[in-house]
Amino acid sequence: MSPRMLAGLVVGAVALAACSSSPKSILADVTDVDSGGISAPETGDRSAEAKLDVPEVTPPDTLDLYEVAEVPLAELPAEVEEALSDVCVPSCLGVECGDDGCGGSCGECGADKKCDTGSCVCAFETCASECCADGAICFDGLCCAPSCVDTLCGTDGCGGSCGECDQGYSCRSGETGPACNAVCADLCVGNECGPAGKEGECDCGACDDGNACTDDWCTADGKCQFGANSATCDDGNPCTENDLCGNKQCSGTLLPMEQLEDKACLCTSDADCVAVEDGDVCNGTLKCDLDSPSPVCVVNPATVPECEDGIACTLDSCDPLLGCVQTLDSPQCDDKNVCTGDNCVAGAGCQSLPVADGPECVPGFPWQCVGGACKCVPQCAGKECGPDGCGGSCGSCGAGCECAANICVGFCGACAPDCVGQSCGPDGCGGSCGTCAANQSCDPATYNCKVGAPCTFPASFSGDGLKVNFLKAGISGKPGEAVDVDHNAATCAPTADCSSGLDNQFAALMKSLAIVLKGSQPLVDSVVSGELTLLYEMRNPTNDGKPFTMVIYRGTPVLPKAQCDFQVPEVTPPAQCGAQGQACDYQVLQESYYPASCLPISLFDNAEMAGGKLVAGGPGYHFAFPFVLALAEGKSITFVASHAKIVADVTLDEAGNVKCISGVIGCAVAKSDVLSIADAIPEENLPFPKSVIISLLDSVVKPDIDADGDGIKESVSSGMKFTAIPGNIK
Repeated sequence: MSPRMLAGLVVGAVALAACSSSPKSILADVTDVDSGGISAPETGDRSAEAKLDVPEVTPPDTLDLYEVAEVPLAELPAEVEEALSDVCVPSCLGVECGDDGCGGSCGECGADKKCDTGSCVCAFETCASECCADGAICFDGLCCAPSCVDTLCGTDGCGGSCGECDQGYSCRSGETGPACNAVCADLCVGNECGPAGKEGECDCGACDDGNACTDDWCTADGKCQFGANSATCDDGNPCTENDLCGNKQCSGTLLPMEQLEDKACLCTSDADCVAVEDGDVCNGTLKCDLDSPSPVCVVNPATVPECEDGIACTLDSCDPLLGCVQTLDSPQCDDKNVCTGDNCVAGAGCQSLPVADGPECVPGFPWQCVGGACKCVPQCAGKECGPDGCGGSCGSCGAGCECAANICVGFCGACAPDCVGQSCGPDGCGGSCGTCAANQSCDPATYNCKVGAPCTFPASFSGDGLKVNFLKAGISGKPGEAVDVDHNAATCAPTADCSSGLDNQFAALMKSLAIVLKGSQPLVDSVVSGELTLLYEMRNPTNDGKPFTMVIYRGTPVLPKAQCDFQVPEVTPPAQCGAQGQACDYQVLQESYYPASCLPISLFDNAEMAGGKLVAGGPGYHFAFPFVLALAEGKSITFVASHAKIVADVTLDEAGNVKCISGVIGCAVAKSDVLSIADAIPEENLPFPKSVIISLLDSVVKPDIDADGDGIKESVSSGMKFTAIPGNIK
C-alpha cells in the first residue's frame, strides 16, 4: 500500500472515530507493515508515539469515510491494523473544540462559552441566542446579572430575590441597602411587654394598669404582672379621707355625716350610697348614677316625698323621720263670717257651719248672728233719734231740734210751756209765765212776783262762766257758718250759697261790706281787743240731754287786758278750743237785762247738752245782737233779735266741766231795725254819705224770715261763729 493511501486511511479512521457516539480505536497493533520506511513506535506513553510523516492534505468540504476507506474497517488488512495500532492520529473532524485525541485541541470556544462534545455552547445561560456571562440569567429576553451586594432581602434586579425576611420582619431600605427590619407590631403579638426580636430591637411596652394600688412588672415571656400594694392613694371620692390601697383598690374612711352635705360621693352601685344617706326621708334616698362618666351618689327623684295634698287648710310639711305630715290649720278656713264655725277637716278641707243665733258678730255694733249670717239688729232702746246702727234711724227730731247722743235737743216741735211754781219769768218755750202788777216785780231767783221796790239786777252768778274769745260773721248758709233759724229745712239763705235748711242772709251783706272793709274784721277785732265782751252762764249743765238754763250777757273785764289777758298771744284769733290764756274776771252790764223785769234778754231755758253737742233757743228766744259797724269807727250797736239759736260742740275736761264751746249762734233781725240803726249813726262818723250806706243795706239785705208770723218776711237771718272759754262772772 502506498503511503498516500495509508494516510488517507488513517485520517478517515480518525474522523470516523471522532464522529462516532462511542469512539473506538481503529488502530491496532501493527507489527510488520510495509510503511515505506515508517517504523512503529515503541509501546509506552502514547503521547510519545511517532507520527506518520504524512504530507499536508487539505480535506475536502465533504468527506465520506467510506469513500476514503473504500472498504469497511473490518476488511482492513491485518497488517494495517497492526501498523496503526501504536500510531496516534489527532481527530478533529466535525468538531469545534475539545481534545483532538492526541493531547491537542480541536479549538477554543469564545467568552461565556464552553466546549461540549466538540461543540461550543453557552457556558452559563443562553438568552435569545446570546450567551450570558457567568452569574447572569435570562430575564425578560435579556441577559441580566443578579446583584445582591449590600442587599439582604428583596429583588436581585433580575426577577429573583436576595433573600426572604423571617416572620416578624419586613424588607425595608437601610443605610447600605435593603435589609430585614423588625415589625414590632407582629413581633409583639402575644407579648404584653418587654423586648422582642432577634436582638431585642422591639419594645412591646411597659406594664401599667393605671392602678396606683398595684406594683407593675414584665415577666421574661413578655407577660404583665400586677401585684397589690398598700400605698397611700386618692380614691377620688370627696366623701372620704385617709385613703389607702388594699386588695388592689383605693378606699378611704367616710367623712363625718355633717361634712357630707353638698358633696358628690363616688359610687359603683346603689349599695355604696347607703353609707352617705343623711337619714332624712324628706330628702329622698340616694342612688348611684351609673350613667355619669364618674358615677356619684345622687338623690333618686322618685323617692322624694310630695307632701302637697292639694287641701288649702292643711299645713303640709315633711318630718325627717316620719315623712309627710299634714297639720290641720283651721284658721285658714276663716270665711270672714263670725257667724260660722270654720274648721279644717282631714281629707275634706274647710267646712263652715252656722253658730247658734244671738252672739254679737261685729264688736261695738248691733250685729248678731242669725242663721249663720251676720245681720244688723236695730238698737233703738232709750233713743229718740239718730242712727239705729243698721243704716236706719231711731227717729227724727222735729224742726228746730238737733239730735245729740240719740236725744232730741233744742226747740223740738210744739213746745209745752212749763210755769209750775212760777208766776212770772220764762215759760221754757220762749214765752212768759205772767206779768207782775205795777207794785210788784219778778224775782229772778224764783220767777215769782214779789211786792216791793222795783226789780234789782242779780248781784252774783252761780253758774259756770264762759267768755266768748272769738266771734265772726258767717260767710254762707252752709254748715259751720249758719243754723236753721226758722226751723224749716226746706228753706236756706242766701239761696246761691246755702244748704241743709241753714239760714244766714246777712252773709250777702258781709260779702258786700268786705269790699269796703278792705280785709278788716271789725267784729273779730272788737272781741279780741276786749271792747265787745260776751259772757255765757251755764246753770247746772248736764250732759245727758236734760234741759238747763243758759244765759248770754254783755260784760266788761274787771281788770284791763294788760293785767289779765284771756287770749293766747300766738293764736290770734283763737278760733279753736284750747287757746286759753288767763281765766279773767268779768262784770255783767245791766244792758243785758230787760229794765222792767230785770230778766236777761238772751236767756235760753231749753239748753240741752248730750254727746258733746249743745243746742239752745229757737223761735221765741231772743238775743241782744251786737251790731258792729267799722264804718262808724268800730262802734257797736246792740238790738234785740228774735229766733235766737245756738248749735255748738262742747269740750269737757276730765272732771266733766265745760272747757270750751265752739259753734254758731243764729238769729233773725228785723230789716227795719238794721236801717234805723244805720240812720241813727251821725253822718260825720261815716266814710260815705249816709244815703249811700242806707241804699246799700236796703238793696243787699233781703228779708228771709217771718218772725212775727203774719206771713210776711220782714227779718234777716244771721249766723255768727264763736268760741267760748272759761271766765269768771262777778
